[in-house]
Amino acid sequence: MTPFPDDVQMIQVGSSPALLTSLDKGGIDAAVLDMPTFFLAEDKGYRLLAEPGEMDIVYLQSTLESSRSFLRKKLRIQSEQERDVRYLELSYNLLASKYYNETPYPSIRGVQTILDFVAQDEPKAKGADPKSFVDESFVREIDESGFIKAFYGR
Repeated sequence: MTPFPDDVQMIQVGSSPALLTSLDKGGIDAAVLDMPTFFLAEDKGYRLLAEPGEMDIVYLQSTLESSRSFLRKKLRIQSEQERDVRYLELSYNLLASKYYNETPYPSIRGVQTILDFVAQDEPKAKGADPKSFVDESFVREIDESGFIKAFYGR
């Protein structure tokens, strides 16, 4: 890994809300915030230094599956914790419009990003075929059945 310059100190502060609190108190000068915290930071006047979605960095992300009733209950709790549903709506709209694909095929480029990173310490990863780590048959079957198009009303 490339080391950071001597004039930049990286510290582990905690969750995104803890990072925002540290920014507010002057304990740190910058932070990588996730949603919906970065919307709160913008409302407080903090400026965006970089937008990862515009940097052509493809990386695998986790997904969560849930029943609708469980999700509704948790979103209600989340919205009560956030005290403002607007931040949840901003988060959803950003994710749906910019980051998520309607058909959730695994990202071969994302796997390659991981392999490139791992290859720095593990020689076996260098030259590995990213497709050998992916099984898209389940998504392909659903896609070819027409379910996804019907889900979106197309």
